[in-house]
Amino acid sequence: MTALEFNTAVCALQGDLKTWAYRFTKNDFTAEDLSQEAIYRALTNRSKYKPGTNLKSWVYTIMKNAFLNQYNKNKRFVENGDEIAYSDRVSSGNRVFEMDELEEKEIQQKIDALNVSIRKPFLMNYEGFSYQEISDEMGIPMGTVKSRIFNARKTLSDDLLRNGYESSN
Repeated sequence: MTALEFNTAVCALQGDLKTWAYRFTKNDFTAEDLSQEAIYRALTNRSKYKPGTNLKSWVYTIMKNAFLNQYNKNKRFVENGDEIAYSDRVSSGNRVFEMDELEEKEIQQKIDALNVSIRKPFLMNYEGFSYQEISDEMGIPMGTVKSRIFNARKTLSDDLLRNGYESSN
């Protein structure tokens, strides 16, 4: 595969990569940044690609690793005891926005006000549990878990928008 063919094939994956990145980030802007980072890394590491292997899987792995590296960096930030916890930060690429204490309390109150049937799976998902782990823990089907998390996000989003908060999407 020539360099031009490789570059064209990697760039053609941009739409799929953004879709996958959105599944990690749940934010359009951050997903765009993550997918572009994966493309950049793939193009700059062309020599590490083994011809005949699945290019799409290779680039997806690069993106997943980029996401996990950023996640672990933010996790270390919390573990080091810095003043601002990762959960209090919204990251978009290199931009970090801090929530003021009043906003954080309002949002926490809105989460606490959710019906426990949707609050528990929402919080477990937020803490990093997979849908399957939540399903096993709560003894409910995975489709129900997904539905409850969606409903919690929708309820919170609608409530926050009504109260003047901007959407992150």
